[in-house]
Amino acid sequence: MRGVLYDRQLLLTGVKRNEILDLWEVQRYGSDSYGDADHVCIYGMRPADWYSKGIRLLGRTAVNARETASEARSARTSPQRRRPDLLIR
Repeated sequence: MRGVLYDRQLLLTGVKRNEILDLWEVQRYGSDSYGDADHVCIYGMRPADWYSKGIRLLGRTAVNARETASEARSARTSPQRRRPDLLIR
């Protein structure tokens, strides 16, 4: 699927919705949609960092996984924090 545009529509309603994304696909979504391969951050970590720790995202989750460092600090200290659907291997 290297010739396909990795955008919100593909990840939310397309064939990638329930698929576990490879690192290059996460980075491609960031590049195609925001001009930034590191756009999909989790708890302040860039894709290569969280991917190397075994964290994997479904397409539908990658669309909503953007967190800044300040949001990550807030989420860790909040008693009612909401976590994205993560798959850790």
